[in-house]
Amino acid sequence: MMVGSPLPWWGRGIVIGTLLAIVAGTWWWGFDFGQILGGWNRKAVEARLSALEAESTKHQLEAAELRARNSALASELAMNQGAQAAFARRAAELTTANLELREELAFLQKLVVDSSKQTGVQTERVSLEPEGEGMWRYRLLVVRGGGAKEEFDGNLVLQAAFAPSPDAPLGTRSGTLTLPDDEPPPDRR
Repeated sequence: MMVGSPLPWWGRGIVIGTLLAIVAGTWWWGFDFGQILGGWNRKAVEARLSALEAESTKHQLEAAELRARNSALASELAMNQGAQAAFARRAAELTTANLELREELAFLQKLVVDSSKQTGVQTERVSLEPEGEGMWRYRLLVVRGGGAKEEFDGNLVLQAAFAPSPDAPLGTRSGTLTLPDDEPPPDRR
């Protein structure tokens, strides 16, 4: 006896292939349908992902624009602060100059009024200003008052006594400084 299959080998291959295609299709359809029923829809997720990518790109461009604008505003602010500092320094300088001019005007007005009252040579104003390390600049105004009719003939000697400040280091000495040095040459007047 002979046992044979009613279908040839190529017919069995078609049947097996068809069954495999039906199982794979059913499995794929079940997977998609399961995702939809589970709340996860691939098409909706892909649409949402593309929308979020577009929004992210838009926000990145906006952030870059805002950074550039912030940089420009920061530089403008720095320039304005520099200009404001320069104006403040100039205003302080002008205020100081104005005060000096007012002081000099008041002094000169007083000097003109007092020049005819007191006779002789007087030191009206003395100022001492630091000019560097261990150097000082002094200014003085000597005025001759009264109605003298002849020229002044004499010498002017400035003596300054100096003492150390309370917070000076130990060993700092005090003394007297005479300007010009003790005796002027005889030929200078």
